[in-house]
Amino acid sequence: RIVKHLILGGVWFFLALLSKEYAFALFGILPVGLYLFRREGAVYLKPMLVLVGVFLLYGAIRYDAVGFGAGKVDRSALDPLNEPYMFAKSDERKASKLNRLDDYLVLLVYPQPLSADYSYKHFPYSKFRFNGANIGVWISLLIHLGLIVLAIRLFLKKHVMAFALVIYLGFFSLVSNVVFDIGSTIGERLIYHSSLGFSMALAWGIMWLAQK
Repeated sequence: RIVKHLILGGVWFFLALLSKEYAFALFGILPVGLYLFRREGAVYLKPMLVLVGVFLLYGAIRYDAVGFGAGKVDRSALDPLNEPYMFAKSDERKASKLNRLDDYLVLLVYPQPLSADYSYKHFPYSKFRFNGANIGVWISLLIHLGLIVLAIRLFLKKHVMAFALVIYLGFFSLVSNVVFDIGSTIGERLIYHSSLGFSMALAWGIMWLAQK
């Protein structure tokens, strides 16, 4: 039975990677789950070997097809609808991306208003300045640094909330524009997988309040 689950898990992970490389986040999230929820005396070497094996297989296929390097980008051929930060200066680009992070949290709590397209000029460029127009940059930065520190502390305590935060931050990191440029400022659909972690944290919070 265990072998059957390992095979099925490996197949689903491989299909997920073929469907969208976004599934790469599972390579970090699943081991965290195994560590946090492992039973006493259980050994999880086999599941880890399956994950690594599938990931290497996918990596070999990807390299054979398109390689790993990104070719030189012709900045003059870019379209602001697909590269909303192309007219931003270096500091504006970084500040604007940070300023958008907490927008996802706001939309998860209160999804209104929604938009089909948050592209060029939907949000004005931000700067690293301590004034009313740019205070959101620092608020967003502090919130997410706080979430990362909290996730680490809860992980060390093997608290269930650590898994919720890892799911949220793990998936979110790939679509946040901080690690990779995604060609958009934000997109409600991009927070879909992270919303699982948000829902877990919300459910835990409701249960905690009910017990109190």
